[in-house]
Amino acid sequence: MTPLKIGKEDPLREQPMQERRRKLGDILLERGLISTESIERVLAQQKREYKRFGEILRDMRLVPESDLVKALAEQLHVEIFDLTNYEPDETVSKMIPEDVARRTRSVPIETIENGEVLKVAVLDPLDIAKLDDLKRLAGVEIEPIIGTRNDIDRAIERLYGLSAFFKEFGELSDEEAIEFIQLDDQTTEDDEYNLQEMTEIAEEAPVVKLVNLIIGKALRDGASDVHIEPSAQYLRIRYRIHGVLIEEEMTPPKRLQSAVITRIKILSDMDIAEKRIPQDGRFHVRLHGMEVDIRVSSLPTYHGEKIVMRLLETSQEQLQLDRVGFPAEPLKRFRQLIQQPNGIILVTGPTGSGKTTTLYSALAEINSPEKNIVTVEDPIEYQLEMINQVQTNPKAGLTFAASLRSILRQDPDIIMVGEIRDVETAQIAVQAALTGHLVFSTLHTNDAVGAVVRLIDMGVPEYLIANTVIGVLAQRLVRTICPNCRMPYDPDPEILRQFASIEGLQNFTYHHGNGCAECMTTGYAGRTGIYELLVISRRIRDLINEGEDSNVLTDAARSQGLRLLREDGLDKVQKGVTTLEEVLRVTQETEEIGTETAPEAAESVQGS
Repeated sequence: MTPLKIGKEDPLREQPMQERRRKLGDILLERGLISTESIERVLAQQKREYKRFGEILRDMRLVPESDLVKALAEQLHVEIFDLTNYEPDETVSKMIPEDVARRTRSVPIETIENGEVLKVAVLDPLDIAKLDDLKRLAGVEIEPIIGTRNDIDRAIERLYGLSAFFKEFGELSDEEAIEFIQLDDQTTEDDEYNLQEMTEIAEEAPVVKLVNLIIGKALRDGASDVHIEPSAQYLRIRYRIHGVLIEEEMTPPKRLQSAVITRIKILSDMDIAEKRIPQDGRFHVRLHGMEVDIRVSSLPTYHGEKIVMRLLETSQEQLQLDRVGFPAEPLKRFRQLIQQPNGIILVTGPTGSGKTTTLYSALAEINSPEKNIVTVEDPIEYQLEMINQVQTNPKAGLTFAASLRSILRQDPDIIMVGEIRDVETAQIAVQAALTGHLVFSTLHTNDAVGAVVRLIDMGVPEYLIANTVIGVLAQRLVRTICPNCRMPYDPDPEILRQFASIEGLQNFTYHHGNGCAECMTTGYAGRTGIYELLVISRRIRDLINEGEDSNVLTDAARSQGLRLLREDGLDKVQKGVTTLEEVLRVTQETEEIGTETAPEAAESVQGS
């Protein structure tokens, strides 16, 4: 194979395009990776966007990126970048600065031919302008090789990111490390702190770079939260990605602890001298073209302060109900509910189940110039056009209940309360619904019927619940199978046993992700929702008024078409969207733990 080089004697600059390579679409067709109809879609899009065929294919995700890269490599006669055999070379990293590598998604790999040629992994070997810039910057000829977006991003991270930083730091002596960071972690509660010195230290370039690297990695990996946790020997960094915590591969040295935490507390406008009580703060960053609000929480632990950062990207795509995984029939009924003139609509689920996204999507759908929509939230996660959003401030007395009272004097048509946390807020929401307003809010319950029980437990009378609540949506987020490594498999019989009450399980063809570089070996890429929609019918309303328990309410709702969370999850398993294990993970209820009857439990205790 003749390598593709960009230099004075580049044969690709001189030969007509039709003579030097086959069409990418033909190669993909031969491999059975794309249909003729899909090719026509890409060609139509190409006329509108004036991009190369491969670029549009990558953007539209019609072909798994790994297969696309293999086809491009065959078409262009270039080498494929293999991340598994990649060892960062610090000498070549200096030939292309970090900011250029990140901006152009280019990874310098190695020099060949006595240092006269630099191998560079890129997304598009045909981007001649970019390769010319790299040639001018490096001062040598460039031989491009092709890689997937994920492999190139991970290689950049190894070469310039946290791993490189920690490796460099770990090779320093104690004295060099203290001079490098300018702060060690040997202080105790009795030490006197020079606040001015601590502030200056935390704003030194290495510390700033380290915190930026941590946040930047979180954004690139799609993390919702970053956990920075001190232990006796080291500082642990974990990222919550698609609902699951993943630990940073490299273990940061303990000596970095004070520097990192102090830097984050300064950014968050926290008291850096106070380490004995929890604190909250927030800051805003613009990194790699993304605008991000970051909420910060500190918690004193035995080995030092733990920091959790919640990342909220402000430049979100337009929120739409039909893009969050709603099945067709529940979506139709939910849309009917949100068009009602009054009543309460509740969305339930644990933290991180997508409740806020669903509510915002609903508000975006019914928003219009004729409606006055006011929200009260803690915090405001997304900014919505033409909607009046209020941020609670308990220290100033602006609680949910106090905000609601003021909102009712603002002539609202629709009100969204971030969460019903107490009976006072619940009662005001009920009164708002009774006086002709449509109210949206959230609760933390296991299922849809549980929201009714929760309101009763709060002290809201049954007849008020029956007359105001018109619908409850319970939801969870499940990880979706990585399309790049998706394959059939046989689930664990123990997992199947836990779904035994649902018919048709044996007729499924089960799929899972085998783990690949695209999904960081997790087998999952992205998330979707599973839903349980309870519409308060006349029959359900009568049962609530009669004080019936949750089992009776559930049976009545199921007789009227209620589909449980787990059943919606199994639909997505059957369609190859997610796995049984994932559905079980998010629908496992606490009451399933310890299912022995009381006498059996007593016997087991006596026998132990």
